[in-house]
Amino acid sequence: MSVPDYVFDYYFDKEKFLEKTKGTLLADYKLASISELARELEKSRNLGTSPIQGQFALDGESNNIVQQQYYLLEKVEEQAIYIIQLKEEKDKETAELKARIQALEQAQTQQNSRF
Repeated sequence: MSVPDYVFDYYFDKEKFLEKTKGTLLADYKLASISELARELEKSRNLGTSPIQGQFALDGESNNIVQQQYYLLEKVEEQAIYIIQLKEEKDKETAELKARIQALEQAQTQQNSRF
């Protein structure tokens, strides 16, 4: 079994992920949106279970420490993706605000030049 790189496969190349995980427990993996994650955390007060935990059971692995390590790695990788998404959202909003400020400054300059 591979380590939770499937998290990145899901995010960056969903087709590859779906092909690679077809017929496995990981095929049910879905990266929740930040909004979905917030709602789930508010409701359940935990991060929930992971397909990787079920995969260990099927593979006959019973080492709970290994299960926990993989689970934590999955969550760290998900958080890396959430950070990327938040940065992209912030950058977009910053660009929009800069464009608005520039438009307002131009309008003010034009209005001042009339008087």
